[in-house]
Amino acid sequence: EDQAFAVRCPAHPNPPYLCTSGLVLPKHLTSNMVVPAAAPTFTGWASAAGLTVTAAASTGEVANATSMGDRSFTLVLPPRNASLKPFGVVLSETGGKSASVSLINLLAGDVWLCSGQSNMEFSVAEMNGAAEVIAAAGTQRGLRLFAVQKNQSVQPLDDIIEAQYRPGWVEASSSTLCGAEYGDASEYCVPHCGPSASVATFKRPTWGCN
Repeated sequence: EDQAFAVRCPAHPNPPYLCTSGLVLPKHLTSNMVVPAAAPTFTGWASAAGLTVTAAASTGEVANATSMGDRSFTLVLPPRNASLKPFGVVLSETGGKSASVSLINLLAGDVWLCSGQSNMEFSVAEMNGAAEVIAAAGTQRGLRLFAVQKNQSVQPLDDIIEAQYRPGWVEASSSTLCGAEYGDASEYCVPHCGPSASVATFKRPTWGCN
């Protein structure tokens, strides 16, 4: 039985609802996140198909949807003005067996998805004036961070494999700006090294130093 569960429910099940009977949100929807002001959208999976799922904002807006045959749902709250004033959202289901999910400290604004080739990737510690940027990170009101663990797939996925910060989204600070899930900020807020690094003293634990 344990082996059967391990096959059905690996460390990073995709879709994640296969391994739970409760209300589940994808890993990119967490407290501290920035939601698109024009259409604050929340997706996930209810504990069963055909349930009414509700998103209720602390500012009074409410949206309802019915979970589909695969238990998925999409909730879109009314548009709101971009603001640095935090708000919360509680997601709940009617007639299900799952507790509600509370997301707190959310901001509404523009959300941009940026990507590029791997040769564009470098740490904050490698930029010009890095020390000043890191020191001032906590003063940047409203700056939130989210990073995705790398995962290769030949087919579309319902969820990311994992967020690099354990809470998901985090507020920017001198401790989080460089990425510090696997160690102290002091390990990350220095330039990393990789197989082609020309300076051997550049260190970052998860990149390896050859």
